[in-house]
Formats: sequence, structure tokens, C-alpha cells
Amino acid sequence: MHDQTAMRTEGIAEQFRLHPDVKAEVDEGYRGLANEFSEQVRAPPKKPKEDAPPTGVISYGSPSLRFVRYSHDLGLLLLADTHVHRDGVWSFAPTNNEPARLAKSTLLARQCGDQDLERTAVTKLRNRGEEPVAHRPDCLFRQAVADWSRRYGKATDIDLSDLAKLSGSAPNTPTSRSSARPLGAGR
Repeated sequence: MHDQTAMRTEGIAEQFRLHPDVKAEVDEGYRGLANEFSEQVRAPPKKPKEDAPPTGVISYGSPSLRFVRYSHDLGLLLLADTHVHRDGVWSFAPTNNEPARLAKSTLLARQCGDQDLERTAVTKLRNRGEEPVAHRPDCLFRQAVADWSRRYGKATDIDLSDLAKLSGSAPNTPTSRSSARPLGAGR
């Protein structure tokens, strides 16, 4: 049966009413039947219009655009120890990429001239520097940060050499390239 009239005259709808335990899968031509008997009849989902955005964009697009409010906020998200949830959107902060995120945050701070963000990154580096990295127990946190800093510095031409020097023996404080002042103590 290929139309509503045939479906009604042949008694299909009545059979679903009489036998509520019966289940059926139908093609998209029987969407009306699936709508009427949603617990019993399954039809494929409606095809989106050709110019319709994907459902993820519809659901999360607007909150995603508001998720990062400004550069400082992005830097803090990169430094987060745990996942961050805002307006139904998540920022995942897995521990296995924490050294890379710290290097990115420092790079962002230097690129934007955000001394508060840089101080926050340095504080985290000081607190975690001598800890082993979760996925590489033979490597210290500061060494992993140094490795990522070398890569990011080379790729962006932003000076992260003071962080890159952390791979050797433990210095007291990383310093910025422009002076011997402690990193984050002003530029």
C-alpha cells in the first residue's frame, strides 16, 4: 500500500490499534503511520533540507560561539585541570595533553600581552614542574612543557625559549626572553 487511503481502507491502522504489541519498520512513505503509532512503527528520520545545517550546529552552534569569551578566557580553558561545561557545551581537558595546553596558554599570553594569564601559567608550571607526566612517567611535566614550547615557538615565531630551556636541570624560575625577570613578572 502506497498511500494513506489504501492504508486506511486495507485496515493497517486498525490492526495496530487491535494489536499494540506488534512492531513494524516502514519506509519514509509511511511516515504518517509512524507518527500515529510512534511506539509501534519506526520510519527513517526525515531527510534534512539541502541547505539545512547539521543537527550538531543547530544544537550547539550558538552556545559554542559564546563558549570562549575572549583570549584570556581561552588561556584559562587551556590551563583547566578538569573539563569545563558551559551552556551545554564541553571543553575537554585530558591530562595527557596538559603540558601542551600550558605551552599554548603561555604562547597566547605572550601574543596578546596578557601578563595575568602568563603568571597563571607560570604558577601552574612551578607547582607541577617536577611531577612525572601521566602518559610518560620517565618525563617530568616541565620537560614536556619545554618540548611543546620548542615546537610552538618554532611554528609561530613567538619566543618561548625560556620554557624550552626547562628540559635540562630544574631552574628556579623560567625567564622571559626580553629580560632576566621571572616569566610573568612583566614585559
